[in-house]
Amino acid sequence: MGCIVAAGQPSSDLIVFVGISLALAVGGVTGLRTFAALAVLRYAHRDWTSLLAGLALVGELIADLIPNVPSRTSFGPLIARCLIGGYCAAVVGAMHGLPPWAGAVCGVVGAIAGAFAGLKWRVRVATNIKLHPVVAALLEDALAVGGAIAAIGL
Repeated sequence: MGCIVAAGQPSSDLIVFVGISLALAVGGVTGLRTFAALAVLRYAHRDWTSLLAGLALVGELIADLIPNVPSRTSFGPLIARCLIGGYCAAVVGAMHGLPPWAGAVCGVVGAIAGAFAGLKWRVRVATNIKLHPVVAALLEDALAVGGAIAAIGL
């Protein structure tokens, strides 16, 4: 099974691979910042829901700087990341030929992986590199929003 067929069109294997990869990426950035992918996805529609998603993202970026906010890997925040990541990945996956359920599964897996990997990165940066927590948070914010923009393709 090659990736390119006779007429220069990508094969179905490649299309499925791209859909799965983008759905996982969307879930991953949702694991970093719950509302990053949702805000970018809704931005394309430019209606009142895009304003709400954007405000939710700004609120999350600010809340991330507060030390007493619950960990992203605790039950409530992790469930929210899974739900939103599953929804966004289902939409993005469907845009690339995946069944919505497959995109949603990839989004949940990506959200869980992104949440735990992001937390581990923040702890490592704080202990090994001694990067100021605000600088680490801003770098992670940039990665989440930039990754959402790249995966969703605005």
